[in-house]
Amino acid sequence: MVQKAIDVRAEKKAVNESLNLIKKELAVNCEELKNCDEKIKLEQAAADFLISHESDYYAAPVDSLYYYCNVPLSIGKLELSKNSVLLQKTKDQELALNIIQIYGIIDEDIVFFNDYNQQKNDLWQQVNNDELKALMSKEGFTAQELWTTMVSTPEGKVFLHEIPRKFYGCRDFNESIQLVEMVMSQIDEYIAEN
Repeated sequence: MVQKAIDVRAEKKAVNESLNLIKKELAVNCEELKNCDEKIKLEQAAADFLISHESDYYAAPVDSLYYYCNVPLSIGKLELSKNSVLLQKTKDQELALNIIQIYGIIDEDIVFFNDYNQQKNDLWQQVNNDELKALMSKEGFTAQELWTTMVSTPEGKVFLHEIPRKFYGCRDFNESIQLVEMVMSQIDEYIAEN
């Protein structure tokens, strides 16, 4: 009887520790989703700004021009980690289901973000301009050099026009972020009660 009580307590402790690890991991994932959302919106805003001023960059507000010309345009993959846990030992099956579902939502966001970058990469591959390709192969080029060269070439302008056209109205990560934060709160509540 005493051993059973010890085993139950040890199991509760293991589940709570595992849930704490999940919560920490979800917090990291949530920050990554926020960064992805910000990156996409910033790239689109930069492209829009440069397109809207392409006929006369001298008339554009200098601080905005400087800001948007220094937005890094990058193509990379997002990978988020998942922690396998003792969910079957969690008494709250709704929490266990929410954790499983939130990882599914995060997976969808990863797929979207990686597709976004792949489409942008595919679009970039269609840019057939020696000046832009020479710049991209140069080590240590700046974002300002990239955007300035892009707006000065017909192919670069096409690329800039395509970024917002292809990607506006695309996935908004805010709903996913709110769901991740909700599950993190549920984990806190579960741990506090157990």
